[in-house]
Amino acid sequence: MIQTLNNLIAQAEVLVVAAIGLMAIAFVGVVWARTKSAVPTVGAVVLGAVVVWGVSNIDFVQQKVDQDIRDAGALAPIEQTTSDAVEVVGV
Repeated sequence: MIQTLNNLIAQAEVLVVAAIGLMAIAFVGVVWARTKSAVPTVGAVVLGAVVVWGVSNIDFVQQKVDQDIRDAGALAPIEQTTSDAVEVVGV
């Protein structure tokens, strides 16, 4: 049962990446049809490539975002007071 679900999830991931790729191709075609210009079409190709790369490598992107969040959290200043005033921690 678990193996079947893993296979279905893997197939769904492949289907999503393929659908995003087709959408990117359609996007480039629509931009070319509407503008008949090379500059917006090249921009559409670059944007489509970035989106397809991001969807294909979501694990890499997620790992980098997690690392950035952990690094930013480690550098947060911590103030502690010794008086009877309100203690501020992590601000």
